[in-house]
Amino acid sequence: MFRQRIDQQLLWDWRTRVLLACASIPVVIETLYLRGTGEGGDATVLFTLLSVVGCLLMSLLPRVGGWAIIALWAARCVTPQTTPLSILFCLLVAVTIMTYLGIAMALAAAIAAEAATAARIWLYPWDSSVFAIVCATAAFLMVALWLGSMMSWRERQEADELERAALLRRVADQRLAEQLHHSVANDLTTILLLARQLWTEPATRDGGDGGERTPGGDGADGGRQGSVHGNGNAGTDAGADVDVNAGADIGDRADTAAIIERTAQDSLAKVRTLIAGLDRVDDRTAALSSAPASPDKPVNPAEPVDPNNPTGPGKPDGKRVGTALHRTSIGHAFTEHHPLTTLGTNELQSIAATYDERLHAHGLAGETIIGGVPSCSCTAERKAALLDILHEIVGNMMKYADPAAGYCIAVTLAPGLVTLSASNGILRPVDAGGIGTHAGPDSAPHAPQGTATDIGSGIGSPVGPVANNHDVPDSTVGIFSGGTGLERCRHTAMSLGGEFTVGCDGSAWTTLLKLPMA
Repeated sequence: MFRQRIDQQLLWDWRTRVLLACASIPVVIETLYLRGTGEGGDATVLFTLLSVVGCLLMSLLPRVGGWAIIALWAARCVTPQTTPLSILFCLLVAVTIMTYLGIAMALAAAIAAEAATAARIWLYPWDSSVFAIVCATAAFLMVALWLGSMMSWRERQEADELERAALLRRVADQRLAEQLHHSVANDLTTILLLARQLWTEPATRDGGDGGERTPGGDGADGGRQGSVHGNGNAGTDAGADVDVNAGADIGDRADTAAIIERTAQDSLAKVRTLIAGLDRVDDRTAALSSAPASPDKPVNPAEPVDPNNPTGPGKPDGKRVGTALHRTSIGHAFTEHHPLTTLGTNELQSIAATYDERLHAHGLAGETIIGGVPSCSCTAERKAALLDILHEIVGNMMKYADPAAGYCIAVTLAPGLVTLSASNGILRPVDAGGIGTHAGPDSAPHAPQGTATDIGSGIGSPVGPVANNHDVPDSTVGIFSGGTGLERCRHTAMSLGGEFTVGCDGSAWTTLLKLPMA
């Protein structure tokens, strides 16, 4: 249970217990004075001892000790002998602590004490000071009731504030984890997949003809290179083929390296934005006073990063203003100052082109289609949610899509609603012999061991190893499996009043998002 309510914290402090026990000190002082003047008798000493016992009992058992003090005060009011008036102080302390514990019990105790005080008017009608004592006691009891109720109210208020702060911290942590997953985790996955492709493609080209790697050459190419010694023309032709293949390979590797570099720069910018947002928690007032009045702008993965200002466009001093605030928990708080922004097809096409470039570099064939109205108004939070879900879908395609089947992503803008649909073929994991097979129309995929495939919950990976021209052993599948991206997407969509569904028909994985934008 998240809320752990702590009541009566005041009584947990040993100093409070000591103060309750010391409430009888005024009675002891008055008794010593009365004994010194010869006015105090045995009754005075008895009431003093009883008040000390009552205060000690009140420090251990506040309710029981409080009622004991009430009874002692009532006995004092009807006793004809001289008794200490300062028992009234013990009475007020008892009523205060009883009010702190419960107002109903304290009201009953206060009424009983006032009734006992008023009884002196009929018992001692000749005493002119009785009426003044009755009025003063009533006033003091009202003050004690107010003081105890204020103590209890203040404690409840502090408990509510602590609970609210804990909830805010938890929500901030959840949002931070969500944004780290949607941005940094997916970008790092892209970098890992592309880097792995850089290593696997040359090995495939070199060993694809079935030859063995030798010092003189790799596979069949090595044999051709070795034939140069026997036939000059053949050697020249083989050298030309090697040069052409090497040039194409270098070009492909350069393109992949460029995508890796841009992805790393985007990820670095997002991390720095997250850090800047977290830093602003300690000085939100300064941040609000220095930030210009402009709507939040979500991160565009195609946006170039200025080397002189890696945090992104904004102020010259490097403070990123109005960009990617949705990537942080602070961004969600700032969006309420500028609730409306615009989402257009041009921006989506730019983002789609970047994602298509990554998917194509990974060996996947397909296209992202942007349609609908040219632009629509939306809140920054909903715009960020759409871009995050699109990012998650692209990341899953890179990990699990079948290159032979391709992919298709469609985003349709409508006034107040965005529909995102995606479909891609899926791979089957490698078999026991280490040879992977693609999932055909009639062969339903099965997830590797330890990979969740619960479509209803949306947790985990849909199926299989990474999408690559070469199958990957099960030992590497765990790097990409077991994530919570789909569940996060579902939770985000539902929290904003939208729908997020996924499905698998055996050979294709489909995703559908309907998200209200206003």
